[in-house]
Amino acid sequence: MPPMLDFFGVFAILTVLAMSPYIVKSIFVLLFYRSPRLRGRNIDVTFAPNYPKISVVLPVYNEENVVKAKIQNLLELDYPRDSIEIIVVDGCSTDRTVEIVKASRDERIKLIRQNEREGVTEAVKTGVQLSTGEIVVMTDAEAAFEPSAFKFLVEDFTNPEIGAVTGIEEIVNPSKNTFTKMESMYRKFYHMSSMAESIAYSTSIGFRGEFVGFKKELFPMTVNSTKGVLDVEIALGVIRKGYRAIVDERIKFFGLAADNLKDRNRQKIQRATLNQETILQNTDFLFRPKFKTFGLITFPSNFVMYFISPLIFLTLLGMLSLFVINCIMQSQILTLAFILAALSIAVLSARARVFILAFFHAQLSLVIGILRILFGKPKFLSQVKSTRNARAFRHFTEDRTKKGET
Repeated sequence: MPPMLDFFGVFAILTVLAMSPYIVKSIFVLLFYRSPRLRGRNIDVTFAPNYPKISVVLPVYNEENVVKAKIQNLLELDYPRDSIEIIVVDGCSTDRTVEIVKASRDERIKLIRQNEREGVTEAVKTGVQLSTGEIVVMTDAEAAFEPSAFKFLVEDFTNPEIGAVTGIEEIVNPSKNTFTKMESMYRKFYHMSSMAESIAYSTSIGFRGEFVGFKKELFPMTVNSTKGVLDVEIALGVIRKGYRAIVDERIKFFGLAADNLKDRNRQKIQRATLNQETILQNTDFLFRPKFKTFGLITFPSNFVMYFISPLIFLTLLGMLSLFVINCIMQSQILTLAFILAALSIAVLSARARVFILAFFHAQLSLVIGILRILFGKPKFLSQVKSTRNARAFRHFTEDRTKKGET
């Protein structure tokens, strides 16, 4: 067999192996998310007129740009006033965050100040310990909720199988530039795949810290505070105890996508590293029939996606580079023309270019995440500055006004 055919044969096999978790998720979307018959399995609930108390735990650190709008958004939710409390846990802010929270002067707000900065997980643990609601919602300062979010959450928990719920983020600046377009496309894929996993049984990677609602007694109080990401750990802890962790696409929250390369790099690498740490700490889920489709398909595909696929893609990139160099040295003009034509066709449309950029950026972030796990990383997360302003809250209010909801 000619060397070129040997190369492309191996290249094709490795590509299929690298894409296998994405193929699995796409099949899940076709089988579950796209199925009208099965969509109802995700939200099998009956609305209860009695409203259980909900405790909102809001960890903050130097959030003066958004904390006022965030608290106002929470206070205006369509939920009985006496059935909600807001526990703000400050991790030693050095700006006006504490001053702004104190100025709110609402009896539903409790401000807890840590003596030293201990990170998000410890802040949430503190908030959960001091909460008085039977349902807890963990949230971030930059996300705006739509008014009915808590009512949908309460409906979800009328299903005794459900132990934790997250929602869907709508990015308010999806078309600002290439970076926001990349994030918007990435989120749409994870929305569909996470919903499909939820319908099949449960999801975990689909959980995001902007909105995580859970039954208080299911909170994993012993979770590692220095490694992993708490939102996914909550989902995994619930599944381990025999409950479902689902995405409810009726629950929407609004936020900004990072709009520059520095912020996007920081956001994607941090999230990749934290997800990878969480997966490594929970490998007991791998191929366990006890956890149904989550243990047999969802978690294993996540493991391959976060660890095996990026390393194969790195190998493929190296193989392709060496092959091109070899073709140049041997003056194989037709082969080079074929490769160039294939690349040109792949990036012909703007949508395809954004998809390819988003995909390769994700793979690079995962590779860097693996290296950070091997060689250590900072204890605390760095804020993504371009997502820390009140535009998401203003956009949300303006959008509702246009729709006649206010």
